[in-house]
Amino acid sequence: MGAGEAIDGTTYRFTPDYGNPEAGAISRPLESNSGFFHNDRWRLPTAGSHRVYHHQVGGRRQLGAKVDIGTWFAWPDAQKLIVKAAADGGPWRQLGEMSDNGDRGHSRPAAFALPGDMFPADTIRIRLETDSGDKLPFQITRYEYEATPEGPPCSLTGATEVCTLLGEDPGIEIAPRAGAPGVREFGAEVTNRRRVPVKLAPLLTLRKTDAVRRQVRGTGITLAPGATKLVSIPYDPPEPGNYEMEFALGNGFATRLGCGEATRSWLYADNFGEGLPSPDKGVGVWWASSGWKVSRDRALPTAKGRSVRIRLDARSEEATVWVDEVSLLEAEAVDEWTAWQEMGLDAHSVVADPLFLAPEQGDYRLKPESPALKLGFEPIPFERIGCCADPLRASWPVGDPANGG
Repeated sequence: MGAGEAIDGTTYRFTPDYGNPEAGAISRPLESNSGFFHNDRWRLPTAGSHRVYHHQVGGRRQLGAKVDIGTWFAWPDAQKLIVKAAADGGPWRQLGEMSDNGDRGHSRPAAFALPGDMFPADTIRIRLETDSGDKLPFQITRYEYEATPEGPPCSLTGATEVCTLLGEDPGIEIAPRAGAPGVREFGAEVTNRRRVPVKLAPLLTLRKTDAVRRQVRGTGITLAPGATKLVSIPYDPPEPGNYEMEFALGNGFATRLGCGEATRSWLYADNFGEGLPSPDKGVGVWWASSGWKVSRDRALPTAKGRSVRIRLDARSEEATVWVDEVSLLEAEAVDEWTAWQEMGLDAHSVVADPLFLAPEQGDYRLKPESPALKLGFEPIPFERIGCCADPLRASWPVGDPANGG
């Protein structure tokens, strides 16, 4: 199914989004058209102009259907809209017509139920056409087709990928395939009609400007004669904005697809802020300047920053203290040792040079101005450590007779 198509339970609906020029003008069920799309509506400008929709529901037979149409007759002497239907290649049958009734409103809805003897059917075609005569045109502002398909209830939503063929190779067929909603992945089915295998090196290029671009290479494949393969390439725009996408099969191939735009909203931007150390591996902590809107799915920034700690102390011996609003008026960056002490840890410790007398000579006595002495540290009595004279010793220093001492 394509964009605008969905199955909800046991009901299939196709409602093209006329507010989106691309989605309104191009859709999977559209079979033929001799009118043109104007802003947010279709115009059938001349006598005999038509628009035909071709409805199939995922291989399921249809048990009944109706079509809802909105029109805008801007002039009193406008053409009529004639609505017809056909089932499984059968003849056209007129469902009804719409004409001006003096209402200049932008939307005049009308519903047409398809006759029951047209069902069950695999395919239903709906034709919208103008009557004959030299009259002013009207405009179609809405179209919705609703059917009841066979089979168990399900929930499906269609999507459409609109691409332009920028180049092609003899014997190579390519067709874009839309990915799942919300998933950044480009897909295309490639078919090899040649008599020999072909080696493909898929490449997807995202370009915002000449300076901001990203190329993503897909997995290389060898396509046997007559084989078809779905090629999928996940992508992630490097920064917020609109990107043109181009898909190529690799060096030596002319086949390329221009695939409209990939958009990354500022709501999901991850190129600002800095990641901070987190006490919980399951929780990401980061900071950023104010003014950014942050979504729940926003990725953590790759840049790393220093810790910033905000602490609120509110105590009451008599009742609960309610904090309704907190405003950060001023913040000061601190090093990790200061942040550690502000948590109440090592509150009386000092990180400083102990000022040894001559550590390079092995003399680790403290100078009088050592910060350790100010903390009440008692000097180590090095003169009382090690070997010393004792009445139990025969002599001092003790000699070694075996070596002449």
